[in-house]
Amino acid sequence: YKVNLIIDVENVGRVVEPIIEKKKKKKKDKDTFKGYQTTLDLEPEKRLERVSAILDAVYHLSGLAKQARAASSLAPEILFITVKKTYNQRGLHYLDLDQNRHIHVERLALGLKEHQMLQDQLCVGWTPGIIQNETEVQKVLQEQGIPIVSVLEAIEWAKSQLRDHL
Repeated sequence: YKVNLIIDVENVGRVVEPIIEKKKKKKKDKDTFKGYQTTLDLEPEKRLERVSAILDAVYHLSGLAKQARAASSLAPEILFITVKKTYNQRGLHYLDLDQNRHIHVERLALGLKEHQMLQDQLCVGWTPGIIQNETEVQKVLQEQGIPIVSVLEAIEWAKSQLRDHL
């Protein structure tokens, strides 16, 4: 399974509503948009608690799948985490596997270079034996200076990055 999860940390615990002014003009109502107002805005520490809970949930996605015969686990085996200032979907296909469980290393290298140029922070949680060209992929990651750690360490890395940025 492949999952893409984006967490807009700045908007976790924030509610912004439009300000609409109603005007009556000759039997017709006319609504005028006047901007936005923030009606809820949690402090950074509360935001961090919520995002940390989401990241912990991702790590524990395995549930009870291993207890049923022929069931699949949703536990992440390879986790590509980026902490970025501006949302984009670059990286969505970097870890696609072909029918032989190979990752396209040139595509991965190009994408990682783009992340570096955007000054995104990156970390990869890794479980050995999942892909066939593991050595090639790890070499590309190491050449780009991207930490390769266990999946749980990658989750903890993301939490520490968020603490440093809030």
